Amino acid sequence: MRRGYAVVAGLAIVASVSAGLGIFVGSSMDWTSAGSGSAESEVLYWVAPMDPSFRRDAPGKSPMGMDLVPVYAGQDAMQSGSSVVLSPNVINSIGVRTATASVEPISEKIESVGFVGYDEYGSSQVHLRTEGWIKKLNIRAIGDPVKKGDLLFTVYAPEVTVASADLIRAVRRNDKQAEQNIRIQLQNYGIDSAQIDEMARANTPARVFKVYAPQSGVVTTLEAADGMYLQPDSIALTLSDMSSVWLMVDVFEQDIARLSKNSDVLASFEHLPGQVLEGRIDYIYPELDAVTRTLPVRLHFDNSEGVLRPNMFGRVTIIPSEMRRAVTIPASALIRTGSSDRVILQTEDGTFQPRMVTPGLTGRFGGGSRTEILQGLEAGEEVVTSAQFLIDSESSLSAGLARMSSAQDGPIWGDGTVTNFDAETNSITIRHDAIEELQWPAMETTFAVRADLKNYAFQIEKPIEFAIAKGSDKRFSLVDLRDAKDQNSTSTPANTVGADEK
Repeated sequence: MRRGYAVVAGLAIVASVSAGLGIFVGSSMDWTSAGSGSAESEVLYWVAPMDPSFRRDAPGKSPMGMDLVPVYAGQDAMQSGSSVVLSPNVINSIGVRTATASVEPISEKIESVGFVGYDEYGSSQVHLRTEGWIKKLNIRAIGDPVKKGDLLFTVYAPEVTVASADLIRAVRRNDKQAEQNIRIQLQNYGIDSAQIDEMARANTPARVFKVYAPQSGVVTTLEAADGMYLQPDSIALTLSDMSSVWLMVDVFEQDIARLSKNSDVLASFEHLPGQVLEGRIDYIYPELDAVTRTLPVRLHFDNSEGVLRPNMFGRVTIIPSEMRRAVTIPASALIRTGSSDRVILQTEDGTFQPRMVTPGLTGRFGGGSRTEILQGLEAGEEVVTSAQFLIDSESSLSAGLARMSSAQDGPIWGDGTVTNFDAETNSITIRHDAIEELQWPAMETTFAVRADLKNYAFQIEKPIEFAIAKGSDKRFSLVDLRDAKDQNSTSTPANTVGADEK
């Protein structure tokens, strides 16, 4: 019985593998035969469906025993070996999706974390200005809410009782000068005018006086208790206004230069999923922490709804006020390797081509995760955002990618016109023709200028021949140039120097 089950299972596995192989072979044939349905088209050569580098001048079999597939005239991408032509069926089956490169505002955000604290500008301490004993305390615990003018506690103070008796006698004698002096004395004890007027109208000296809340808030410290003896240097309690809070964060030393008081501040908290709170920089401290080498920064957040509480942990993003605009693509469109970074372009319906690029920052530019492209791409070009790794691994790309790899070994020459030179940043912008080695179209690109060329007299709108090379920072920099049709370069060839090695 067990042997019978094993035979049935084996047959099922063989059937599955056969079906999968048939589907894969069919897809491979579609992969290399897009646009070849016209019987009138001229057949250029025949290729193996699994290995487009295997070519024959007549129909036949591939080394794997498959029928060779014809390549028709007009399929230039297949002839060059640097592009892939896919049929609509294959595009749908492997889930090819594209997006358009667009210009977005770029800002180098500062990411940090911090903890919520009380806004000390909204805190006050309650003291006595004379010695006395608390008769009745209305506040019982830390965290009790208090409104401005609420009665906190009553105090028996012998000096206040004596002064109130003197006030009554001065009023009865109608001694205005003495009455005024005693009123000032009671005010110095911290007694408000309403209580002083009440003492002046009374028939007996005041046994206690009342202490009211100077502001609204919550009790954050409480030292007072019923019957407790207080002196002027004793803190009875502390009130803090929770309508606004501070968030203390640490900024790394390399990010300090981008800090400014008018930067935008965003914060998110675990207990508020999906919510982002806006704040502002309240104070940038003058001294770094000697241990962590970070700069404390105090942020201010509105807390009128009471959603933030002291010691809560928050993630903070500080966005500098100065922004620049640059070409960006979805982060998923970038293919990163150890030696180069590239994207897959859709140049026309069903035709895909690799392009070497120089990426910059990655962040949420214009919504969603996007990557800045410093060199190699123009706004409006269409890049593949899904299934690009399948296209990139297709063997028909090997020739194009090989040219890309060889482009990293030495300078690449091109023709163009200087449109701008920035001596401060030592960078040059060139409007150049297409650069075949990099699959770059005609466009404007900015390059760093090698140190031995910075004294060259660059002339705007003058045609030149220029050489660029890729440094260890993966950016192309200008390493040589000469006047158009002039074979004498301005410098001798030298090793490429990247921006991080200067």
